Amino acid sequence: PVGLWRRRRAHSLFIQLATGSASLVWPDDDSALVSDDDGYGVWHYWAQGPEPHLLWTKVRQHVGAQQDLHCAHSGEHPLHRLILRGHAQACGLWTTHASFPEHACSHADTLWHALAWTHDTSVLTILQDKLSLAHINERDEHGLTPVAIAAHRGGQNAVRQWLMLGADPNVPDEQNKILLHHVAQYGDISWYTELQDMGALDDVKNERGQTPLDVLKDRKKHGTVVDMDMLRAHWEKRFFQKLMF
Repeated sequence: PVGLWRRRRAHSLFIQLATGSASLVWPDDDSALVSDDDGYGVWHYWAQGPEPHLLWTKVRQHVGAQQDLHCAHSGEHPLHRLILRGHAQACGLWTTHASFPEHACSHADTLWHALAWTHDTSVLTILQDKLSLAHINERDEHGLTPVAIAAHRGGQNAVRQWLMLGADPNVPDEQNKILLHHVAQYGDISWYTELQDMGALDDVKNERGQTPLDVLKDRKKHGTVVDMDMLRAHWEKRFFQKLMF
């Protein structure tokens, strides 16, 4: 969305970073240290780019200790954006050579939420030992925990991995849906029963008075391929909305 960035008076260097321009021209003054009108700075635009790890050294040379700046508008830290975009190599560089942010959230999202949205296991492997497990079950602005998001973004293997990390499958969202409600929407009984064995409750009712088993039976009886495609498209759309800023 180059037009949007220009309307926010983003520095031309920012746009070069975000679009992966091959001819990166760094200004002679400090103008690139000024955030755009929405509070996003050079490191956010760097994180938005297609291959930020290739520009890591150059940006650090010019910006120095500016890595720890959060967006003045959303509170988002550049590492949050790196994770969302699945930049495993750049995440590795950041966590090795730059200070790790205590808070790196956009709105109520945590780094755990970003990891669930990207469903990139390589990024999760890099960061899982660096993040506090005390925040793994926190809820975002919609009441969703990371493991609930993973059910839609990563599927069965992703959920299994999150539960092994210590995620709680029984934290309700704003519609009082727990993990099995989300899983039941896909109509897969084998996945459903495996999660029961891993501690997921099946007797909690959502705001419509349905238990996860009610949702599962309804989906198996009435669900169609089109319904499944629409459900996946809905979550894909939500993900792409998060990628933009």
